[in-house]
Amino acid sequence: MKSIKELRHQLNTPEAIQAFLFGGKAFVTLLNTEKNTRLTFKVNQPKKLKGSNMHFVSVMKGADNEQSYTFVGTIFDEKSFKHSRKSMESQDGVASKTINAFMNMLNTKQIHSKLEVWHEGRCGCCGRKLTVPESIVTGLGPLCAARKAKATDSKPAKQGIVAKKELNNNTQ
Repeated sequence: MKSIKELRHQLNTPEAIQAFLFGGKAFVTLLNTEKNTRLTFKVNQPKKLKGSNMHFVSVMKGADNEQSYTFVGTIFDEKSFKHSRKSMESQDGVASKTINAFMNMLNTKQIHSKLEVWHEGRCGCCGRKLTVPESIVTGLGPLCAARKAKATDSKPAKQGIVAKKELNNNTQ
């Protein structure tokens, strides 16, 4: 059986982070290595608005890392975060400030050296457990990475031969 450390992976480039974060069902942990603090966010695309560039952001607030999330706000066009009046979290709270600063870093493609971005071994698009080594690196399963690449007319980062084989097998 694999340990937690073997199932999670650090996302190291702004491109890899964005591909994972906006997959539709992402769970991401932001670790401040200087203060040794972390926040875990759920970033999901509303089912009714699939294909839109709107993603809801929630922050983990309890011990249950599957269910204990509180809505914070919305990311529009994969660029700007807006705190929601419906949120039980303060606009000046740590979660809102953190996700806002994080989005600013992604927009400038400069991730702070004291920030680590982790996924927990599940696909950022469909939520399935990742088992293909290349998928664990990127946070996207081979089929989801191939679909995402086909939708954006670009190749998936570090998916290479695995994604191409999966795509070819599904189109025949």
